[in-house]
Amino acid sequence: MGLALTIIGTAVSAIGAFQQASAAKAQAQYNAQVAENNAVIAEQNRQNVLERGVEAQREQRERIRRTLGRVRAATAGQGLVVDEEGTSPDDVFFGMVEAGELDVMKIRANVERQAREAEVQGINFKARAIGERARADSINPGLAAFSAGLSTFRSSGGLDLVPGF
Repeated sequence: MGLALTIIGTAVSAIGAFQQASAAKAQAQYNAQVAENNAVIAEQNRQNVLERGVEAQREQRERIRRTLGRVRAATAGQGLVVDEEGTSPDDVFFGMVEAGELDVMKIRANVERQAREAEVQGINFKARAIGERARADSINPGLAAFSAGLSTFRSSGGLDLVPGF
């Protein structure tokens, strides 16, 4: 009777260890897949930032052109020429052009920073996926079950019940 109970206890322990290891492996595989999906989303975010940045720069340059056109029209209507060197309004005109391009450069710098942040986030997600896949690969439910079963059998005195041990 003692040997039968020891065998049943060993089997229950082995099954529990197998299920626990299987669940841990499945969780690691799931975490890896989530990280891979997040890496894809981060890349999509990077692309979106770059596309919006190009559009923001184009819009800023268009605003500059419209503003400069209004300045030209207003000053020309008063008999002043604004885009010839040596005229007093040309300093204002060229200063506006320069300021507008500085705004475009700021937009570009912000876009590049945001795109880099998304890229780094994607790299981090990919690294996490690799780590989770490695963790999943290192989990062996069969070995866990065998080890737990053997340990339970041994610690419950099962070896003492087997003739010859």
